[in-house]
Amino acid sequence: MRSNNLTAIDETECLSPSQSPENSFLQPSPTKLTITKT
Repeated sequence: MRSNNLTAIDETECLSPSQSPENSFLQPSPTKLTITKT
């Protein structure tokens, strides 16, 4: 279930920056850190 959640976040983040660059700047560290940790 966690794997699915991570995938969903990945897709959302990909669309987030395209729609809201500001949001991508505010939520790029946590997501990238989580992916790097994995």
